[in-house]
Amino acid sequence: MISRSNRFLISSVELYDAMGEKTQIVARVLLAFCLCTFAVLFAISFCWLWHLHYSFKELRESCGVKNAASGPLNKEFAYADYRPLLRTARDAGMGETLDNYLKSISQLQLQSLKATCSSDEKVCIQGPKGDVGEKGSKGVYGKTGPKGDRGDVGRTGIKGEKGEPGTRGSRIAAPVIVNSPSNTVVIEGQTDQLHCKADGFPKPKIIWKKLQSALPLSRFHVSDNGSLSLSNVHSYDAGSYACRAESLFGSATAYATVVVRVPVRFSYVPPKRIFVTPGKTLMLRCSATGYPQPTVTWSRSAGQFPAGSSVANGTLTIKKVTADDLGHYSCSAKNNLNQISYSTALAYRGKVIPIGYGIEVRETTDLLLLCKLCSTIGPLFNFTWEKVNDVLPKERTTTTGCSLVVSNTTMNDTGEYACIGRAKTRASDQTVREVFEVTVIGAPRITSHPERVALVRSSSSLELKCTAVGPPDPVVFWTKGSRKFPASSNGTAVITIRSAGRDDEGEYHCHATSYLGKDEAVTTVHLIEKLGFVRRPSGTVRVAISGSVSIDCTATGQPSPSITWKMPCGQQTSRQAVLGNGTLVISAATVWETGIYECTAHGGGIITSRVHVIVPAIDEGWRMKSDSCGGFKQSQYNSSVRYAVSSSATWSKSKYYYCPSGYHWACTEEGKKIFKNNDNRSGQSTYYGQCGWSGYYFGGVRNRYYMRFRDSRFTNAHK
Repeated sequence: MISRSNRFLISSVELYDAMGEKTQIVARVLLAFCLCTFAVLFAISFCWLWHLHYSFKELRESCGVKNAASGPLNKEFAYADYRPLLRTARDAGMGETLDNYLKSISQLQLQSLKATCSSDEKVCIQGPKGDVGEKGSKGVYGKTGPKGDRGDVGRTGIKGEKGEPGTRGSRIAAPVIVNSPSNTVVIEGQTDQLHCKADGFPKPKIIWKKLQSALPLSRFHVSDNGSLSLSNVHSYDAGSYACRAESLFGSATAYATVVVRVPVRFSYVPPKRIFVTPGKTLMLRCSATGYPQPTVTWSRSAGQFPAGSSVANGTLTIKKVTADDLGHYSCSAKNNLNQISYSTALAYRGKVIPIGYGIEVRETTDLLLLCKLCSTIGPLFNFTWEKVNDVLPKERTTTTGCSLVVSNTTMNDTGEYACIGRAKTRASDQTVREVFEVTVIGAPRITSHPERVALVRSSSSLELKCTAVGPPDPVVFWTKGSRKFPASSNGTAVITIRSAGRDDEGEYHCHATSYLGKDEAVTTVHLIEKLGFVRRPSGTVRVAISGSVSIDCTATGQPSPSITWKMPCGQQTSRQAVLGNGTLVISAATVWETGIYECTAHGGGIITSRVHVIVPAIDEGWRMKSDSCGGFKQSQYNSSVRYAVSSSATWSKSKYYYCPSGYHWACTEEGKKIFKNNDNRSGQSTYYGQCGWSGYYFGGVRNRYYMRFRDSRFTNAHK
């Protein structure tokens, strides 16, 4: 438990510590003044008491006869000499205490005088008046008296001159939109800007929002003047946007509408070639997307539409197909931005038709071709089969004069096949031919697509291209999650990522579809952020013998970097460990942990940093310093290299030779890079006949021939 005096002392110390520097100086001056005042008062009191003592003694000695007067002694006589002391004490504020003290002394004096001067033998008489004493020093100031009454109000002074008018201050005002954003129309892929300006005091903050959805994170930017910029605009960026000005005193909002005009693209088209059955109804569907909404029409390359045909919502319907309906049909789609078209051909399956039309056969099935000429004029002609500009697959081809069978067809079997009849007559040789255009159809195959992992740097652009083949020609498009990118009917779909950001990362799927099947490829996009150190080891780190140290090495970037450490000369000891977070830990350090440690970060690039760890050696006296070079000679051909000489000519593998401060021992590999050739073109070693040496001899020690490296105890290498 802390006593009250101790608590007061602690509180005083705390209060003094809490004072400012100037306040502490004033406090010390006041304390010194009080101590001095107390010392002066104490000295004055002591002097007066001493004076009283001798006055009393003289008074006793003056008593020689009986006092003729009767009655008690006069009380005023007893302490008449104390009055100057009382006046001084009263001036110092101690009058009451000293007065009581002197009264008690006076009573003792009176009693003593009565006992001495009232006896029969002695009579006390009043002595002569003494000399006037010296004027005393000026006493200390007394306490300040109470505050007096307030005086009367003085007269009004003269009115001063009128001051200059000051500048008008800003008035607090709620935000007001002074320049509302305008409705805009922008073409897909371009950049759109919405301008919004607000006034108020304090200056309001401009915040943009898109109604019903969020702003695209990596494609919008709000400038200092409050303007909103949308880059690489997509169709789904169309809609209403709100500009909100906010401050502590309110808010104001203005709205604008963004219209995105989108070029026409086909969303669905029929196959390039369609084989029909006579008498059946055929529906050719063609649809397109774009803004404004495109108009879809059909046309025929030769002649009018068949009787009974119709077009509704982009679909061409032909009832009871006949041979007259065969041929090429085109679908066109247009809006006020562009126009596109697509063609398809109608043919009978298996029927010999003029060149330009053909026969379709499903991949992996058998192809059978019958030559009509053969059945008509066969006896007069000798018929053979060949593939135009190519060779028949012999291992899968069977011919019987009027027929050709290709089994287990592949896409390579697509082409023109000719049935050729030759006949010899006396007049001339005759040749007839019938040509079949064959198309092997099958499920689409993606033949070209990006790598499975695509890397793109932050704010850079990336193009993803995917190509697929049929036939029939597939519809190719990209998706990312639930988002579908515009489709392409020409077999290639391309999407471009501009100003790549975090929301552009993820899996992108390329789809190729037709009525025969589908194919798919996946590409994962990763954002690359600049590789850099967060905690970079550098400089010099000193560790005591048997001590421990942790050296951090962390880096940031995308993809996430990995950290590796290279130990001095590539030699890792049991006292060195690398943690999972990249920190190097050296424990129970010995002099062999001294050296250069290199941290390397890998990820979207490579960066390195080096740190020099020094474990001070116990014995540093191995060096010989008595030659003219101080036993530490600089290389003639590499100013960063120096040679240290041992005082002993015997090299010990188990001994660590301490490297002078500011240097590190070169490893064998490091030495090979430095000394591709000898460091002395005359063929002699560096110290030979130099720095006061006689050849390899100096200081009474036998010849020294070799310069060792830090890891020579493992490699046995030397120079």
